[in-house]
Amino acid sequence: MSNCCWRGYNMSASLEELVAPKEKKIELHDRSLRSRIHQFCEGDGSLFSTLFTFGSITFVLISVIGLVLGSIHELQVPIYKKGGKSERISNWTIVENENVIWEPHPIFGYVETICIIWFTVEFVVRLAVTPNRFQFLVGIMNIVDMIAIIPFYLELGLALFGIDVASLSDIKGALLVVRVLRVLRVVRILKLGRYSSGMRTFALTLKSSARQLGMMGMVLSTGVVFFSTLLYFVEKDEKDTPFTSIPAAFWWAIVTMTTVGYGDYVPVTVPGKLIASGAIISGVLVLALPITIIVDNFMKVSGNIDSQE
Repeated sequence: MSNCCWRGYNMSASLEELVAPKEKKIELHDRSLRSRIHQFCEGDGSLFSTLFTFGSITFVLISVIGLVLGSIHELQVPIYKKGGKSERISNWTIVENENVIWEPHPIFGYVETICIIWFTVEFVVRLAVTPNRFQFLVGIMNIVDMIAIIPFYLELGLALFGIDVASLSDIKGALLVVRVLRVLRVVRILKLGRYSSGMRTFALTLKSSARQLGMMGMVLSTGVVFFSTLLYFVEKDEKDTPFTSIPAAFWWAIVTMTTVGYGDYVPVTVPGKLIASGAIISGVLVLALPITIIVDNFMKVSGNIDSQE
């Protein structure tokens, strides 16, 4: 092919290559933008990503501190329950009324609302830019994120339907639901595991040591049942004995075999004390045997994380 023809052929080919991949390049650009946002949320080492991570940690700490301070009696306000509604008390002479309950100061509610807004925006953004939404939703840390915000929206939904959460304690079974919703708030502290390499190392160590921990739990459970049964038949005829049944002796066996030793339940007979001595020695052996394996797994996991970083 002559030079003049080759030049025209080369130009036409170049024009086709420039026109054809244009849409593909736009798609790659959009995909890279989504990927950059995803990497930004996960922590890509940039200044703004670091500030975003610092903001998330700050809101988690503020939320947990607010939850802790809200349980202090001096930082609570009396609420008077009247039928299906509740209202703050301005007349402190009826504080001792049985229909009066103590709730955290309203300022803690405002702080919690601000924190929940941040958690919600963070979760929605992560969900929008993640490459695989199903894998995102079944992730452990993302489940923790959902559990951290769901109780707030459940209480908000009840309020929209005219149901006062503070007055639900009068309904049979509803008090348990309210307590569960409030207990779930403490799950927010687990969100720190997303940003703490130490907590991730600990979680991975437990995961890699699941077999050893399962073995230890099985042996410990067997020992609890064994020593509780022995102690029950030895101590059941004693006056004012706390070991009124085998399940009642489970607490003593667990505390004894884990070498905690509260001392709230103690055997009084000589055979009972001998059984307790056997439980103590067995508990030490059961807890000590898997320790070396768990420490070895911890060193391996810690070394892998350090090499990746």
